[in-house]
Amino acid sequence: MKKVISIDFWNTLIDTSNSDERKRLRTERCLEVLNPYQPGLTPEDLNSAVKKGIEIFNGIWKNEHRTLQTSDVVKNLISELKLEISSTDQNQIVHIFEVGILDASPNPAPDVIETLAVLSDSYQLGIISDTHFSPGRVIKELLERYKMLHYFSHFSFSDETGVSKPHPEMYHNILRCAGAKPFEMVHIGDMNRTDISGAKALGIHSILYTGVNAEDQMNSIADRSASSWKEIPGLILELDRL
Repeated sequence: MKKVISIDFWNTLIDTSNSDERKRLRTERCLEVLNPYQPGLTPEDLNSAVKKGIEIFNGIWKNEHRTLQTSDVVKNLISELKLEISSTDQNQIVHIFEVGILDASPNPAPDVIETLAVLSDSYQLGIISDTHFSPGRVIKELLERYKMLHYFSHFSFSDETGVSKPHPEMYHNILRCAGAKPFEMVHIGDMNRTDISGAKALGIHSILYTGVNAEDQMNSIADRSASSWKEIPGLILELDRL
């Protein structure tokens, strides 16, 4: 029988499709800090530097299986802009990036809260998440805002573990905390490369969730796939019988 269900955060628990407003607010607030150092700095200048920083982040994430700390992302941003700013203002930029998810917040995936209530009656629940600009502690704040945090007992955030999916430690961290074996766990996520391949390498059953991001739907390597959270409890019972 399954003991623990681990779940991805981005585009699995949370729908990040409303990101434009968050990016606008982030740009506006960063420019307030940076304009005294370079009065002619434009949103386009800043966004171009952010884009290059994201390219560096993604290269490390994909090739080295770790995620940069937000402070490192901001250092790269400031370097790209060729600015010298005070440590106080640099820390303010870091804060803007870290807590940006709390403004114009992304919404829970459809039906996820009701499904978590059902799953938590029978299983331990954990989160396995690669963090981007928002560290695990801020992700927890968002989950608390939506009254979701209390359903989870175990957490594996890449900014805290030092590695990212599909690195085995992201999954082993949850298995240790739950006192479970790989065959007693199911992982749910939206990406083959990270979520599903990492689980499969350890003999953990997996479900590809396509309700928000369906890019991997046609070439899924997961044991099961679901377009709705309402399907998840039944699919877990199916995997119990394998």
